[in-house]
Amino acid sequence: KETNHLPLERGTVITTVVSSDLGSLLCQDYGLFTRRTLTGFKYIGEQIELIEKSREAHFIFGYEESGGYLAAPFVRDKDGVMGVLLVCQMAAHYYGQGKTLIRVLEDIYKKYGYFSEKLISLSNPKEIEQIMKLMEQWRKLMPFTIARYNIIHVEDYLHGNTGLPPENAIKITLDNQSWICVRPSGTEPKVKIYICARARSA
Repeated sequence: KETNHLPLERGTVITTVVSSDLGSLLCQDYGLFTRRTLTGFKYIGEQIELIEKSREAHFIFGYEESGGYLAAPFVRDKDGVMGVLLVCQMAAHYYGQGKTLIRVLEDIYKKYGYFSEKLISLSNPKEIEQIMKLMEQWRKLMPFTIARYNIIHVEDYLHGNTGLPPENAIKITLDNQSWICVRPSGTEPKVKIYICARARSA
């Protein structure tokens, strides 16, 4: 923003439904929009193409929970080279202010809240059908609370009206703004459970 690299209108950051919400909060403060898509950089690349064709927005950045980052639209997959350069640029910028990147991250947490993400994979190599039954059980027997927190919102990406391509995944948001997303892997016989916990203190 200080170097006038943010567009004046409809700058957009693309991320996934299982990525941390912290990025969206940062975007709001800088006047940027956030688009969420399904898991995988192919979907982020697809959104970049839609932005370029429509000319209704300007792509700024793309990221996913697995540590993939993209800072320019001419690459349509996660790009470590650009990520390294951006980290070096950030480190130099804050070094000039007498700050480390860890200190800056702590300042962000103090302003927006503390976020912690985790991915749990449950493998069952002989029982792919059992994995699919597990998803259907979640849909039919959804609890009202998890860990004493009330469930306030459920998104079903297979049957719900999400505006995204159908995917066998369910995302549950709790009343403390933490969430859990359950989805079978598209390439392996396992269930992936994504957790994003949010709190005002560490």
